[in-house]
Amino acid sequence: MGLDKTGLEIVMGGGSPSEKANAKKIYPLRKDGNLLLCTLLLGNVAVNALLSILMADLTSGTTGFLMSTGVIVVFGEIIPQAACSRYALAVGAKAVPIVRVIRALFFVLAKPLALGLDYFLGKEIGTYYDKEEVSEWSEGGGGRRACEPLVN
Repeated sequence: MGLDKTGLEIVMGGGSPSEKANAKKIYPLRKDGNLLLCTLLLGNVAVNALLSILMADLTSGTTGFLMSTGVIVVFGEIIPQAACSRYALAVGAKAVPIVRVIRALFFVLAKPLALGLDYFLGKEIGTYYDKEEVSEWSEGGGGRRACEPLVN
């Protein structure tokens, strides 16, 4: 979710060959940002809840809570965020097949939620840049790598 459609289009038009290929893999999923958001959040909550329930059943309540919290924080938050902050396009491109499966599994729940977001908040719009930002980036002053989030 770190790169919006506009950011991916920029990378597809001017990144390195590997960045272009990765952005092209991600773009079809990213086109419907609210569906992707709802899918990922439903999947995240389901995995976290399932892990907590399983750990509580396998151990005592407190031990299960502590173990599941530790596993979720390390393997579900810290490591993915550290990897994605450095290699977002590569990680995102490799995750596309998994995200497609998750989207299929949660589609019945995710699609109505995404449509609700589209209706109440409007469709997701790309990041807009003013002339100063575009000028700075085109002159090499921006220094943004393709895996870094775009900022307004």
